[in-house]
Amino acid sequence: MKAGVLGKHIEQVKPTVSEEFYYPALGDKAGALDMLQQGMDMGIVDNGAIDFAKTVVKVEGDTATAGPVEASSPMGSATVSFTLKKAKGVWTITGGQATGF
Repeated sequence: MKAGVLGKHIEQVKPTVSEEFYYPALGDKAGALDMLQQGMDMGIVDNGAIDFAKTVVKVEGDTATAGPVEASSPMGSATVSFTLKKAKGVWTITGGQATGF
């Protein structure tokens, strides 16, 4: 996902987002990917960085949380935490929380 976001390759990001994804400010998977694509088109990830140094992953069965993830670029920064679900052996993002930007 990191390489897809920073490289502006939305097709690399799509498989990491669950069909069950929901976040109130973005809506479903399509809404989240659309918002990310708009950000990429506006240059929000240009010269950006994604830092997992402080990220803690907690797994409980087929669900997990991961955060904080620090994202920054010359346009600002955000701290993100993700919720994930494992389906068919693959972990995908089902939601999360973000502050900043």
